[in-house]
Amino acid sequence: MRVATQLILAAIVLLGGLTSVEAQGSNTKVTKNMLKVNGVKYRREKAEDAKVASMGVMRTPIGGVFHFEHKRNAPKAVEVPLETPVILELRQLKTSDVAGMGSVKVLGTGEVSASAFAQGMRSGQYVLAKLKTKTAKYKDRINRNNRFLGQIRDQKPKDKVRIVTAVWVVISADFSSQMQAGISANASFKIAGNKLEFGGAARGSTATSVSWGQGTVFAYEVSKVTWTKKRAKIADLRADLVGMLN
Repeated sequence: MRVATQLILAAIVLLGGLTSVEAQGSNTKVTKNMLKVNGVKYRREKAEDAKVASMGVMRTPIGGVFHFEHKRNAPKAVEVPLETPVILELRQLKTSDVAGMGSVKVLGTGEVSASAFAQGMRSGQYVLAKLKTKTAKYKDRINRNNRFLGQIRDQKPKDKVRIVTAVWVVISADFSSQMQAGISANASFKIAGNKLEFGGAARGSTATSVSWGQGTVFAYEVSKVTWTKKRAKIADLRADLVGMLN
């Protein structure tokens, strides 16, 4: 049974070089197959395979749930620039909300049970972080990598090809503090190979990085690929939002 949970949405914004957390009430749902934030739905089915910036196809198994099937990660040579992260606190998440969810992976830390995840969210030990690609810049970088571009172009079925353009991951409160410090310092965030990296641009500063373990994604957004004439280049990546039928 899907249970609506009153949550706190904390959006990290940059104001005069300082990090500010702006909170507002929001009806948000957490289920086995979906995360809904401020009316926007993110898929959870097969989330463990949906690494940010990866390529795959959408599948609809008979009697199953519409989901992303991973085919290829972004090449290590293609850095993935990210938007400013968004933090979501689930202070009133109930253990019953995550019933049947199984274990949950925490970025850079390890695996916890669903009940421990719910308890950690209530206590503030864990939060969710949204990592979204700077879609236009990432599209341009794909277009400059002929091999990856060709793999996307050749993937079948062509109308089902998708790119993962945003993910929600579970992080610790300590790591959230590091991310907020990075934002305060006007750090850029990116995925480089198998790591999330930020900071290190200023003289004397140190970059922070954390390995992107298998199965770390909690929920995800995919985007459809649109092409220029003769499918020469990617023209756009358009979010494929969860609807009534998918």
